[in-house]
Amino acid sequence: MSATSLDCLWHDPRADITHIRVLMAEVDPAVGAAYLVGLGEDGYSCTDIHGGRRCHRTGPNERYPSAEEATTRFARDRVVISVDQVNFATDDLLGDIVDRIWG
Repeated sequence: MSATSLDCLWHDPRADITHIRVLMAEVDPAVGAAYLVGLGEDGYSCTDIHGGRRCHRTGPNERYPSAEEATTRFARDRVVISVDQVNFATDDLLGDIVDRIWG
C-alpha cells in the first residue's frame, strides 16, 4: 500500500454483496505499469483510455453467480485507481474520477 492513498467503500448494510469500492494510490510509474501487465496475463481486457492504461474484467460473482461483478484497474502518471463493483452499475465512473484528478 502506498503512503498516499484514498480508499472509499459504498455498501448498503441491508445488502449482502452489493457495493462499490474505489481505491486511489500514488505509486512509482514502473510499478503501476508492471501491475497492469500482470492483469493482462490474468484475463483482464486492457486498453489505453483517459490518458492512461485501463484493465477491466466482468463476470459473475463467485458466491452469487447471478450478481454481476466488475473490476477495473487504471494507471496514469504516478496514480493507480482501482474500482470494484458488485450489482452497482455506473456510467464511466473512471472517466469522472480521471477528469476530477487531471482536469
